[in-house]
Amino acid sequence: MTKALTRSIAARLSATAALSLALVAAQAEVRAEVVTVTGANGANGANGVPSPGNPDGQPGGPGGPATALAGGRFPSGHATTNSATATGGNGGAGGLPAPAIPIYRDAGSSGSGGAGGAANASST
Repeated sequence: MTKALTRSIAARLSATAALSLALVAAQAEVRAEVVTVTGANGANGANGVPSPGNPDGQPGGPGGPATALAGGRFPSGHATTNSATATGGNGGAGGLPAPAIPIYRDAGSSGSGGAGGAANASST
């Protein structure tokens, strides 16, 4: 009876030690992340229309923002190579003016292009 009990305790002890060693080995693994994000482009502005409409082209829409984060929330202190690249979207093109028609004074002006999107990148 005592031999069976001793074997049972020894078996449990070795299984527990093996599990602990496996968990420690899994945490020691070195990982690297490469993250690249690009924001959406803005919409193009509407073209102008002849009178009685607005002859001026409308401004383009803004580009979408982009945020890239590489690495964990808690830096491990291990030598890892994480990199993050973020590129904001391009602003939309401004609308074209209405075509010149001789009986009207001016044909209108082009709309301005939209602003580029913001970009934020960080890695730990």
